[in-house]
Amino acid sequence: MYEKYKYAGIVLEIEQNTHIVIDVEFTVITDLTKKFLRKIFIGYDLTQGLDELIRLVKKHYLAPSQQAIIVAMEAAVQRYWNSVS
Repeated sequence: MYEKYKYAGIVLEIEQNTHIVIDVEFTVITDLTKKFLRKIFIGYDLTQGLDELIRLVKKHYLAPSQQAIIVAMEAAVQRYWNSVS
């Protein structure tokens, strides 16, 4: 995916009072992948840090774009924390 598009992105909808992911959208990924990853992301409490979310992605998303998804997720979450602090 990255080699073809040179970009992987994630948009997170986060409940700001609880910091829980309530929706997520991924760019340039198949519909099946989007559906699968949504199950992992939705309901995740960002106050718990990203280690568990990264572990879940690494364990269950065994695709060449795995690292691109993790990097995009880390960047999106960092932007979120920067905006609420």
